[in-house]
Order: sequence, then C-alpha cells, then structure tokens
Amino acid sequence: WDSVASGEEALAMMATGQPDLALCDIQLAGAMDGVALSEILQERFDIPVVFLTAHADVVTLERAKRVQPFGYIVKPFQEKDLHVSLEVAIARHEAEQNLRAIATKDRELREIKARFLGTAVHDIRNPLATIALAADMLRHSLAGATSDRQDRYFQRIENSVESIRTLLDEVLDLNRLESEQLAFTPVPVDVVRLCEALIEEVQENAGDRYRLTLCAPIALDPIELDEVLMQRILSNLLSNAVKYSPAGGPVNLELIWESGWLVLQVRDRGIGITPEAQEKIFQAFQRGPTSATFRARVWG
Repeated sequence: WDSVASGEEALAMMATGQPDLALCDIQLAGAMDGVALSEILQERFDIPVVFLTAHADVVTLERAKRVQPFGYIVKPFQEKDLHVSLEVAIARHEAEQNLRAIATKDRELREIKARFLGTAVHDIRNPLATIALAADMLRHSLAGATSDRQDRYFQRIENSVESIRTLLDEVLDLNRLESEQLAFTPVPVDVVRLCEALIEEVQENAGDRYRLTLCAPIALDPIELDEVLMQRILSNLLSNAVKYSPAGGPVNLELIWESGWLVLQVRDRGIGITPEAQEKIFQAFQRGPTSATFRARVWG
C-alpha cells in the first residue's frame, strides 16, 4: 500500500506504476478533492476507485455517484467489511475489462466480416454484369430469328440475374444492419402507387396461375418512409407468397389505415408457416419447412 495526502501527489505516482485499486477519501489536501481525483483515475488510467470517507451527507453522495465508484465505505468501518469491498471492487473491474475486451473483439470481427462481404459482393457483381450484357447482346443479334423456347431461356437468364442482384442487395443490407451502418432515409412516398407498381411487376413474373390484387384506401396521403427499404420488403413478401403457393391462386396486398398507423398485409393460399418456424421468423438465415403436405393457411 502506498498512501499520499493529495490528489496531485496521487497523479504524480502514476508515472512510477499504476495500482490495481485506489482507496480514496472525499476530502484531500490540495486543490483537488477525492471526487475529481476519482474521475481522472478511472477515465485516464482505468483504475477502480473505492471511497473511504466520513462524509455520508446527500450532497456528497450525489457527487460521488456521478463518477460511478466501485464502492463507498463510511467511517468508522470494520476491517472485514473493507476487505470484502476491495475484493468485490477488483473482481467487478476485472469483469468489466473482460466485457470491454469481448466487445472490442466482436466489433473487430464484424468489421472484418463487413469488408469481406463488401468485397465478395463486388466481385460477384462484375461477372454477373458480364452475363447480363452477353445475353442481351446475343438476344439482339438474333432479333426476329429466335423461337419461343429461346425467348423463354433469355427471359430466364434475365430473371435469374435480377434475382441474384436482389439477393446481393439483401446480403449487403443485412451486413450494414449488423454493423449499424444501414442508412434510413425517409421521404414522402405515395404508398398506393408504390404497391401498384410492385403488384404489376410481381404479376408479370408470376404467370397466369396467380392473381395478385391490391386493396387500398381510396385516398391516402404520402407517408414518410424509406422507399428503397419498403420496396424490398414488399417485393420479398409478394414473391414469397407466389413462390410458396405452388398451386397458384390469389395473392392479396391490403393497406389498412388504423389510428395513425399504416398496416400492410400480404395474404396467400400457400402452405403457411408452422408455429415452430414463426418463433424464428425475425432471425437471420432461418428457413421454414416447405412441404406441401402442410395444411393451407392464410398469413398476414
């Protein structure tokens, strides 16, 4: 144990070595009191502080609480109580250091993952763009000389390229979300017009076996939301409704205005989602069973 009478002397000691813990009185000799010294020791040197003082008034306690000490012992005290307080303070400080180290490591791993995914997506986009360009050039070079079957193949290439691009965008969005870098840019959006365009787009790709409809209020003012994110969300919901309704049938998108909230519901006549899968529906990379033997349900 080394003891000093003032805060200035305590800070001077830091040049020769740092203690595991500081036992500090509120009242010290010199211009600096114990509360100010504690703040410096914890912020600059990461040293836990336990106050040992005869001052127990409300004002002193409030000042001490603001610097978040690792203990507060009022004189007179029992030696065993002091020993227990010091042991607990050191153990708590070590635990906090471990948690900070884990958080730092986790942040570093997320940054590495974000850089890797960003590079991987970029490297995938380049050959994907080449495929799309080559298919488009081939199709135009054969203009008027292709069969219906060849046209279907070209359309499949275009649809597959677009699906992969959408998947890459979703991977990047999830990556940005996990690294807290996903931008949210709300702007006034005509939600009805947005939904009409999505319904038309999904209907073109779905074919005649499906009937996509939109039910919306006659008048709906523009709403502040992120148009890109909303478009991706609804596009996924509608595409999945078609994908998991193998027998065809109606797919309905309904807009409901309730007490200042806009509720969007997608309904289909597909295989539904099992109760077990519903519990994991908001977890990343979860996939429910797709057996057509499940009883048909309607999900909103």
